[in-house]
Amino acid sequence: MKDWWENVGKKLALLGGILALISTLFGGLFWLDNRYASSAELNKVKQRLEYKIVADQQKSIQERIWKTEDRFLGKPMTPDVNDEHRKLQEENTRLKNKLTEMEKQGVQ
Repeated sequence: MKDWWENVGKKLALLGGILALISTLFGGLFWLDNRYASSAELNKVKQRLEYKIVADQQKSIQERIWKTEDRFLGKPMTPDVNDEHRKLQEENTRLKNKLTEMEKQGVQ
């Protein structure tokens, strides 16, 4: 009977060691998974950052357009200012279109 209990004790110790090893491995894997971002998450963050940068550029250009229009309110613009104003409007339109395309792709 003593031998039987010794065998059971050794088997339980082996089983406990195996369970502890498996638990440690799973814990390590979950820790690694939570520690480092997946490529899908990084791609989403990258797209959101790009959207924010383009949106900030568009807002800045829009403000420059408004300031130019306010400065020459009711007065004719000089040719160089008029040319710059036209370029700003074209760039503003291009950026708005880019933002619209990004929104269609689901980025915001």
